[in-house]
Amino acid sequence: MNGFFVSIFVVQENWPNLLSDSMKSFISRVVEDVLKQHSDLSKLVFVLPSQRARMFLKEELIQTISGATFFPQIWTIEEFIQEISQMQLIDQTQLLFEGYGVYLEVLKGKNHDAFDVFSQWGRTVLHDFNEIDSYLIDKKAFFENLKDIKKLNTWFEDKNPSELAVNYLDFFHVLEALYDGLTSRLAAQGKGYQGLLYRKAAEELKNYTTVSNNRFVFAGFNALNQSEEQLFQTLLELQKAEVYWDIDSDMLQSNNEAGVFIRKYKNDWPYYEKNEFKWIAADQKQNRNITITGAPKNITQLKYVGELLGEIQ
Repeated sequence: MNGFFVSIFVVQENWPNLLSDSMKSFISRVVEDVLKQHSDLSKLVFVLPSQRARMFLKEELIQTISGATFFPQIWTIEEFIQEISQMQLIDQTQLLFEGYGVYLEVLKGKNHDAFDVFSQWGRTVLHDFNEIDSYLIDKKAFFENLKDIKKLNTWFEDKNPSELAVNYLDFFHVLEALYDGLTSRLAAQGKGYQGLLYRKAAEELKNYTTVSNNRFVFAGFNALNQSEEQLFQTLLELQKAEVYWDIDSDMLQSNNEAGVFIRKYKNDWPYYEKNEFKWIAADQKQNRNITITGAPKNITQLKYVGELLGEIQ
């Protein structure tokens, strides 16, 4: 990247200890609260946003739990989605090849792009398919509306569209067939891209809960897609989950952009009309000393961060 970047670091006299302590404080509070409520951890499944969070949670559990007990399962959100959907996440390169295979089938010998050309626009199309499924958009209505919008735009620009414009419109007719063909092919293989797994998980969740005794603990999430919202809310309503939000009171203020999603969940989810919202921390405003340091380009930033890390004992 080019240009001038300003990096912001949180600094105070005991900042080396602050980094590890603040990173663990939320997780330690979650573990403490969960252990108070559940003596048997064998049926618990912690679901976290990342592998890094899982590492810290596992360390906290090892330090906190005393005596012999069954260790709870710890999943990332990706593993949770794969478990519920019973589908495997497909590699992006393989997905591109599968998409091209379906593209050739849809066109059935008509003029088509070579793979190198398809790979340029195909990645964008596959990303859009992922968004459609992640947010549980009505796919049929979406593609119909998209085709109509493109027709209207072309008609207003030229009532007698050129061959190029006609081919452009045909492309949007192909999109729906490409989506249907790709999702069918992947389903037959028991695989899917992330959004497809989310949609499948949302559809299969209630069936999953009837055969599973697992109780889920979601911790550290913020901006959820529509599928995640539906999964979280369903499990909360079924009394099969707890959700711990890592926020402070500032994030509930209407002028705080970081709390846009959290405020939506707290105010709109029916579950929170009668149940506690965990948690709103009261002590996170303490000891915040922020220093802004100008660091042009990546190398300078890395060198400066290296110097700061070198101060950690």
